[in-house]
Amino acid sequence: MRLEHYQGIIDSIINGETKGNEIGRRIVLPPSFIGGSRDMRRRYLDAMALVRKFGKLDLFITMACNPEWKEITDNLKEGQQPHDRPDLPTRRGMPHMHMLIILRQDSKINGPENFDYYVSEELPNKDKNPNLHNFVVKHMMLGPCGDLNKKNSCMIVGRCKSNYPRQFCQSTTQGKDGYPIYRRRNYGQIVDTRKAKLNNQCVVPHNCNLLLSNSDTVVDEIKNFQDARWVSAQEALWRIFEFDLNEISPAQYLIYMPNSYNIMYGTKETSVGMKGKSKGYWAYKWCKFYRKRKLMEIFVSHSKKQNSKRGYLNQIREALSV
Repeated sequence: MRLEHYQGIIDSIINGETKGNEIGRRIVLPPSFIGGSRDMRRRYLDAMALVRKFGKLDLFITMACNPEWKEITDNLKEGQQPHDRPDLPTRRGMPHMHMLIILRQDSKINGPENFDYYVSEELPNKDKNPNLHNFVVKHMMLGPCGDLNKKNSCMIVGRCKSNYPRQFCQSTTQGKDGYPIYRRRNYGQIVDTRKAKLNNQCVVPHNCNLLLSNSDTVVDEIKNFQDARWVSAQEALWRIFEFDLNEISPAQYLIYMPNSYNIMYGTKETSVGMKGKSKGYWAYKWCKFYRKRKLMEIFVSHSKKQNSKRGYLNQIREALSV
């Protein structure tokens, strides 16, 4: 497949070009292919438009499904583990999600001195906050890695890809690369977990309130894409269940300049065929819009008037035949 603006096709025809494989640019995975390079570029541009309008991001939050949630464990059969039933964690949001949040101007986090209110990289006091301490030890410790375990999955060429264990830090500071260096004090607290003794150097950033609230009870282009992508059982089930793969808020709308909309065509098509295809583009768009609007009018009318089932179905058929 190849892609070109309508005006580009017209210009090529004027210049005497007739072969489809000489016009436009080669395209294999269109923007509608979720996860492809063009889809990711489109989303990047959408994100940059939001940043330009509302300002820079303030919070990057990752939330993961806990396979020990009661809704999952109650539906496991005898001898089963959560990984034996990927459909159960998938219904709960497995594997995880990322949220990028822009705060209102009056709620901005101003300066490193305020970072500690939102993010912690330390073990809580076990006597004062036993539940929080247990959750941090269970969910928010990375490793053991480094010299403690050079075969851990995070190790690449002899060092942890996330730079753990981290150095101790007495107070939070703003790093030179724009990322904060969070407070990670050495006050002697050590926990025995994952067959190793770990301290604050192995704690990953977390928000204490979110951790407690979400841990309730117990809580060629195609080849390149395939080679670089690993689809877990949970993601496969997510797609089988036809759950939304992504969501953009506020909604983004496409705005076309005159003669600047894209036309997709096969490499063997002639310029005459491509021009004819472009003429039907807006007719197709209008029919699609009209059908959707007409169907909505029928649904609303039926809910109010309670028309007969036969008449209701006839109205739907007429709308779809446009």
